[in-house]
Amino acid sequence: MLRVGLSVLCIVAALSLSAQNCFDFHRTNCCPLQDNPYVHYAVSSKSTSFALKPGDSRCILFEIFSGKDYRMTLCSDSLYSGIVSFQIRDDNSVLYDNSDEDFNTFLEFSCRKTTHVELIISAPNRSDVAPETKGCIGLLIEEAITPVLGF
Repeated sequence: MLRVGLSVLCIVAALSLSAQNCFDFHRTNCCPLQDNPYVHYAVSSKSTSFALKPGDSRCILFEIFSGKDYRMTLCSDSLYSGIVSFQIRDDNSVLYDNSDEDFNTFLEFSCRKTTHVELIISAPNRSDVAPETKGCIGLLIEEAITPVLGF
């Protein structure tokens, strides 16, 4: 009985350790781009990291605000080789899909009206790894006030 209990404890500890390794993945692996000389971007509190099994998705509810610029950088560990799907949806319509752009990991945009969106991040299916295997994915979101241009 003690052996079974220890085995279960070791498995739970290993899974927890794997998830903990992803906790700050976006801070250490999603390198922010050099700042635009006219705008200072700040890291959003909605930036996040998580572990996903191949084929799984994560939905992040996010509000984008009028008069703000956004930069989103997606990063993943070697399990997914940078091939992670990223969509932005608004009222069931797709506003952006990185699979249309060869799985681009960077997006920069300005927001004209405040709205709620869903950020859908999906790990690719991998038939060559065990189904319980998880990989780290990070989403770094930076935001700034849209600069006033012109005279």
